[in-house]
Amino acid sequence: MEQPETVGATSSGSPDQWAQYEQPDDSGQPKGFLGNAFSFFRIKEMFISFIKDFLEMLYAVAGLAIDTIRTFYLIVLVIIGPLVLGLATFDGFHHTLSHWVSRNINVFMWLPVANIFGAISSKILELMTVDDNVNTFAYLIFMVISIVGYTTVPSVAGYIMQAGGGGKDTLLHKANKMLPVVGGKI
Repeated sequence: MEQPETVGATSSGSPDQWAQYEQPDDSGQPKGFLGNAFSFFRIKEMFISFIKDFLEMLYAVAGLAIDTIRTFYLIVLVIIGPLVLGLATFDGFHHTLSHWVSRNINVFMWLPVANIFGAISSKILELMTVDDNVNTFAYLIFMVISIVGYTTVPSVAGYIMQAGGGGKDTLLHKANKMLPVVGGKI
């Protein structure tokens, strides 16, 4: 089969012949508009790329959310700090100061815990993108694991510094001691 002449303003070549050599299918016929469009866009790859970009965005949003919530909690704790210090001087409120300090340290620990988690997961994700043998599906699964991992930062920080009560409410205990006991019952 001979090469067709170029198609242009001054040439006499046929556009059909040119399309046949430009993008032929198995039969040598042009694919047509739809065939060219679907082969060009590769819908499956576009979908996977969209999911990957979406999960990467959620990963960044999860880290930002933890930092924003942590900042809000610390601001609230700093604002109520003087109130807690004043209440701690009254009988029955002595425990409030220790609870405030432990909550403050707990929330403060969110940042280092989130940074350690982010560094580990980012390094793993980086190594997964460098290695050609890693499946895209495995990358997406680990991205979901990383997003869920960011939501565990407050509970991991709770393992470092317990912010809960001591199991005994001092104010309630003192109030019960002041009530008169009638017939062995309160």
